[in-house]
Amino acid sequence: MKKFSPGVRDKQLRQYFNLPQDRPLILSVNRLSQEKRIDVLIDAVAKMTQVAHIAIVSAGPAEADLRARVEELNLMDRVSFLGFIHDKDLAPLYRLADVFAIPSEAELQSLATMEAMACGLPVVAADAYALPELVHHEINGFLFQRGNSEEMAQYFDVLVIDKELRRQMGSKSLEIIAKHDRIQVLDQWEALYLRLSNEFVEVKERRLRRHRERKIASHLRYRKTRPRMVRTSDLAIDQRFATEE
Repeated sequence: MKKFSPGVRDKQLRQYFNLPQDRPLILSVNRLSQEKRIDVLIDAVAKMTQVAHIAIVSAGPAEADLRARVEELNLMDRVSFLGFIHDKDLAPLYRLADVFAIPSEAELQSLATMEAMACGLPVVAADAYALPELVHHEINGFLFQRGNSEEMAQYFDVLVIDKELRRQMGSKSLEIIAKHDRIQVLDQWEALYLRLSNEFVEVKERRLRRHRERKIASHLRYRKTRPRMVRTSDLAIDQRFATEE
């Protein structure tokens, strides 16, 4: 996450992607596949009352259908498809944005959301899977009911209107994502593995100890209950002496 941080906006990059200069930019970085629900994002744009521009980054099997949906809703001047962009080039693009959007219903971690937060962006996200762990409703962004484009549009409008709210929520994103710093996370995992390893050793030792105790107890019971064995030759000798007497 170190390379993802707040920084100066590159106006030339905005020109390079032919993005308008006079309106807030909402950025979405996610694979264009059905489960990522970019269609919900596009429908939300159509329902917004405020003017903003949406930049969609990445590629995928649903791209043709999504482009067709944009044309169907006559949103060509409000939605741009930027295509696939390499990870190393994403940070400057995050810094261009005012809001990060993620309507996906299948995020188990969402690195893109973490990267956006590390760049100081407020987030509008679906209330699904790992996203609520990163996006705290009304703190560093908004969570909308999955698939609800109207609710997503309402949150977009709130953030587009209120620049100060965007700044406050962006600052909270930085605070929240700091707890997910790679070094801190690795330290937490290391501590967890160490604790689990110690517990595993303790459990194994207890099992071995109980096994030894049961084995010893079983041996003692066997010694107490086994019949006394007498050799027949000894009996014969005892009987002979008894006859002679």
